[in-house]
Amino acid sequence: MKKTLLLILLFVILGLPASKSLSYATSDPGKQTVVDDTTKDPKSKYNAKYEPSVGTHCSSVLLTSSAALTVKHCLGPSPSSFGTIYPGESGLQTPFGYMNIRTYIPHSTYDIAILKGTDNDKSSAYKYYLKNIKTEVKGLTDDELDKLKGKKIYSYGYPYQFSGYKQYLSTGTVEFYEKTPHNVLRTTMPATGGQSGSGVFLQENDQLIGIIITATPNGQANVLPISQEIANWINQNTN
Repeated sequence: MKKTLLLILLFVILGLPASKSLSYATSDPGKQTVVDDTTKDPKSKYNAKYEPSVGTHCSSVLLTSSAALTVKHCLGPSPSSFGTIYPGESGLQTPFGYMNIRTYIPHSTYDIAILKGTDNDKSSAYKYYLKNIKTEVKGLTDDELDKLKGKKIYSYGYPYQFSGYKQYLSTGTVEFYEKTPHNVLRTTMPATGGQSGSGVFLQENDQLIGIIITATPNGQANVLPISQEIANWINQNTN
């Protein structure tokens, strides 16, 4: 009898689907680590703390030396002033200077906006360290966005959870692309207030694929993907 029960149990175990256990084995739960010295991380200076006004901030990613991306909800549709970006800010230090924002271009539909300044708006340190930067913006099709599932990603930003003054590197994976109703990439990457506007990149090739716009109740980043429509809008307004 015992032998029969053991055989039945063995068949049941062998018959269980392995997909769930495998998915957990390959899943990246996501993590955040402080960037102790932004002058030693070559990617830090391309990611900025954005202060639209005193006492508030979001994050942003630089596209050129004179343009950056952030979220529209950080400023709203009709702000009276546009604030300042501080690339690679770390605590009270701004090793790469700053650029005051002269032009604000919000997207009419999506939670994304372009920040622009001129040479007159840049500090001397900013002009020196960020004079020749260029982040390629390439639009992704729905099929390409679907294929991002399981891809490892990273983002630099300034979460309020950790005071908001230090830059943090967040990592995780893309869970899936939700085209409707929200048009977002769901991820395992940690996110809290202050990180909205952070650029999200693929770990495998550093391609910019979107920006953080919100977070789930569990603190996982929702990412607005750079579709072909959004990429065209960005390139038209930054070139």
